[in-house]
Amino acid sequence: MAICPSGRFPAGFVCPSLSFCRSVRFNLLFLLLGEIRLASHKSALKAHRQSLKRRARNRMVKGHVRGAIKRTRAAIAAGDLTAAQTLLREAVSHLDRAAKKGVLHPNNAARRKSRLMKLLNRAAAGR
Repeated sequence: MAICPSGRFPAGFVCPSLSFCRSVRFNLLFLLLGEIRLASHKSALKAHRQSLKRRARNRMVKGHVRGAIKRTRAAIAAGDLTAAQTLLREAVSHLDRAAKKGVLHPNNAARRKSRLMKLLNRAAAGR
């Protein structure tokens, strides 16, 4: 929690959502100016377009990773170890692909794989 920078709340009041204040400030600017312009250089506009494409691609890859991990954890929690093993293989594949593409840091992918495998091994040992 931080002090509200927009002045929307009284002094000393702790703003529950700093991003809310930022969005209010942005919307006010948008209403006053009519349009928020990007840089006018061709290279800057192209870089912005490329960043939007990369962001969309990265979000898709991260979504696949999250879904694969969630399915694996659900199968382990349900006690279906054979399905969990195949889903773990799929999750590891998604994590490796995300690390290879640079969406996730390789250590981040390794940590997630390790935690999933540890979870599966504990479930298998508990049976």
